[in-house]
Amino acid sequence: MVRAMKPRAAIPLMIFVLAGPAAAQTAQIPPAKPLASIDATLTGQPLTASPAPLQVRVSEVTVPAGASLPAHSHGYLRIVEILSGELKVSFPDGGADRIVHAGDWVADATAAWHTATAIGPDAVVMRVIDVTPPGAAATVMRPATP
Repeated sequence: MVRAMKPRAAIPLMIFVLAGPAAAQTAQIPPAKPLASIDATLTGQPLTASPAPLQVRVSEVTVPAGASLPAHSHGYLRIVEILSGELKVSFPDGGADRIVHAGDWVADATAAWHTATAIGPDAVVMRVIDVTPPGAAATVMRPATP
């Protein structure tokens, strides 16, 4: 003998049947694709964290082909991804020049005066991530010498 189910009794059964597969699945975080692992600056300085509150700023910088950035320094952590072009980083107070290419990730030198020149036929486009105390300048220009 087959009995018809009362409409009210059928609702919980329909919810269980329809939600069963979805309820059995748990939300998962997709795996991260590592892009870079950096543990020192261009000059070999170890990366350290500040005990004070920090601010992260992300920006894009373009250096036209053949152009140079004047001597400057960074007092805080700056991570750079070279999106296109080739950049020569020089240290006027001593230290070996470094050349970074499209696809490279680097931690910029901190507390070291340096210049940068776009070498090659293309402009250099960089994604820059600055980690500073809130409101602090990420870049300091070298004072002119008399």
